[in-house]
Amino acid sequence: MGARKSDVRHRNNLRACREAAGKSQRQLAAIMGVSEKSVSAWETGRVEMKADHLLALSNWLGCTPNDLLGYDGDARVVRVRAYEERYAEIYARLAPNVRDALETILDASSKSRRPK
Repeated sequence: MGARKSDVRHRNNLRACREAAGKSQRQLAAIMGVSEKSVSAWETGRVEMKADHLLALSNWLGCTPNDLLGYDGDARVVRVRAYEERYAEIYARLAPNVRDALETILDASSKSRRPK
C-alpha cells in the first residue's frame, strides 16, 4: 500500500519565515512575480513550491530552504558557483511555458544518458 499524499509532504514553514522577516504576502508575491493566491497556496500547503521558488524565497527571506521546509538536522552548506547562480537567475525570469519546455528537455536528456 502506497504512502498517502499527506505522509510525504514536508512541514511548511513559509508563513513563519515570512512573518519572522517582517514581510507580507503581497510583498512576497511582488518580488517572486506571482499572485498573492500563489503565496497563500504555498503557505497552506495546497501547492508545493518549485525548487527555483524555494531557493529564491530562502534568499529573500534570509533563511535556508531547510528552514522553509521545516527540516531539522544537519544543514550542509553547499557553495553555489557563479555560473549556477547566473543560470538560476535566468531560469527565474523565464516565462512559465518556457520553464516547462526546458524541464522537459532536461528530463529527456538526463534519461537518455543513464547507464543501462
